[in-house]
Amino acid sequence: MIRCGIVGFADHYFWMHQVARVVAEAGMKALLAWCQFGLGAEQEVGGAGLEDTVAFIREWNGAADGRIRCALGPHSP
Repeated sequence: MIRCGIVGFADHYFWMHQVARVVAEAGMKALLAWCQFGLGAEQEVGGAGLEDTVAFIREWNGAADGRIRCALGPHSP
């Protein structure tokens, strides 16, 4: 994305901690939402239940000088 001049993106998937770290290092902007199916942490992809997702949002929302924004990411509500 950087090579093509893209400076910001939205991602709604899994393992958002890694994505957030890369965004912070690369200097990009991003809206990150950890995808939740509502199945319980033991069955969620990446093992992140709702509590883990809320903790991710609290940790990363507004990080990297405000370049990272986070949201809840329910899948097929």
